[in-house]
Amino acid sequence: GNTAASDEKKVFQSVESDDIQELTIKAESGDRTTVRKDGESWRVVAPIQTGASVSDVIAAASALANLDVVRVIDEAPADLAQYGLTTPRVEVEYKAGDDKSAGKLILGAKTPTGGNVYAMKNDEKRVFLVAEFQNASLNKSTFELRDKSVMKIERDKVEAVDVSITGKGFGFAKK
Repeated sequence: GNTAASDEKKVFQSVESDDIQELTIKAESGDRTTVRKDGESWRVVAPIQTGASVSDVIAAASALANLDVVRVIDEAPADLAQYGLTTPRVEVEYKAGDDKSAGKLILGAKTPTGGNVYAMKNDEKRVFLVAEFQNASLNKSTFELRDKSVMKIERDKVEAVDVSITGKGFGFAKK
């Protein structure tokens, strides 16, 4: 079971990854994607409607729910710019199934050593650190969050393929 000490370290203490029903991720690329649980599966609902890459979504939900505060840097920072939090690299919002539980995480600059990232949550003033490796699970573009299998080329409709290698063009066509 969780001890109070381990709970205190978690950024979002009251949520388990299974509770999360909706995630909105604003990636470093500028993409803003919303995914929503649909029964046992997940769907991208914005900016397009399509299936979601379940493994990527579950990894993001899990990273968010299990995110630990490495340490608190500043309880009431005068200037967020020094932490890269005025224009955050990544923003993640979640909603849990009970509709009461929701949260928002914003990730700013890496620390000088690069192992951690400056972060804030919800409307709290305090700036804290989270591990940089977690950023990879959360910083997902729309393309990364969508189900790639629905994008398979319908091969029987392909008539020809052109390939260009360093300026030398050649093609091959279906016979």
